[in-house]
Amino acid sequence: MFRKGPIGRQPDGEKPGARSGGARPAPRVAVPSRPPAGRYPGRPASSAPRRPPSPRRAQQERLRQQAREFSRQYQIPEDVAFQIVRGDFTFKDWMERHQVAMEKRDKRQVIEHERKVLRARNEGMARQYFLKQKKNKEPMVFVRADGTELEGPVTGILPYHFYVGDGPEQQQYEKLSMLYCYKKEHEDELKTVLAPRDPAVHQMGLEPSRDRTVRYQVPEAELKACTDGKRKVVFVMQNGQTLSGTVDWYSKFNVKLRLAQDASVVLFTHAVHAFRATR
Repeated sequence: MFRKGPIGRQPDGEKPGARSGGARPAPRVAVPSRPPAGRYPGRPASSAPRRPPSPRRAQQERLRQQAREFSRQYQIPEDVAFQIVRGDFTFKDWMERHQVAMEKRDKRQVIEHERKVLRARNEGMARQYFLKQKKNKEPMVFVRADGTELEGPVTGILPYHFYVGDGPEQQQYEKLSMLYCYKKEHEDELKTVLAPRDPAVHQMGLEPSRDRTVRYQVPEAELKACTDGKRKVVFVMQNGQTLSGTVDWYSKFNVKLRLAQDASVVLFTHAVHAFRATR
C-alpha cells in the first residue's frame, strides 16, 4: 500500500527520506536564555546599586593615596611611605635608619675593594700568568705534595683552587696541595736540568701547612735584589726537589723560576722549605 504525502508516494510505515537517502531534518537545539544583568563579575546590573566599600577598605585606599603623594614629594619608596602614613614609624626615624644602613653599605664596599686590591697585589703577575694559560688552553703539569702529577689545561681560577682538565675530565684541586707547575712542552728540557731530590728533606715527610705563621717565609728584600740583579737562586721544596735558576717575577704566593733557556717553573711559596741566593 502506498500513501500520498507532501513529499510523494511512500510505503506505509517508512519515514520520509529513509529509502532515498535524503538528509534528515536537523534536531532542534534549545537556545539558553540570556543571563540576567549582573550575573557575571565585572558586568554589574545597570539598575542595581553598587555596594559601598567597607570602612576598612576605604581607610586603606586613603592611606595608599597619601602614601603615593608622600612618596612623590620626598622621593622615597612607596611601601616605606605607606608605613610612615600608617604610623609605623616617623619620617625622621626612617631617615636615621636609612643613613646608618648607607654608611654600613659604604663600609662594606670599601672593605671589599681593599680586599680585592690586596689580593691583586699579593697575586701580582701570577694571576696574569695563569689567566693567560687559561685563555690559550695551554697544557700544564702540576706536581703535588703527595708525589702525583696533574696534566691538563687550567680551566678555572679561584683564590684557593684551580680547575684542571677540560670537559668531563675537569676537576677542582686545592692550590695548597701543589708544589710547582710548568708547561707540558717544557717537560723534556726540564728533566735534563732538574737536580735530584735532597734525601734528607724528602725523608722528613713535610706537607704544606694551612697555618701561614709556620710556613717558611721567603725573604722578599733578598728575592727582589736577586730578581733585579739576575742572580741565581736555589729553592728547596718540601718534597726535597731542588730548583735552581733566575727569577723572572715573584708575588706573595708564587715565583716564576727560569731553569733553562726556554724552560721555567712556577713554584708555590707555601711549599718552599728553604731558599738561598748564590754569590
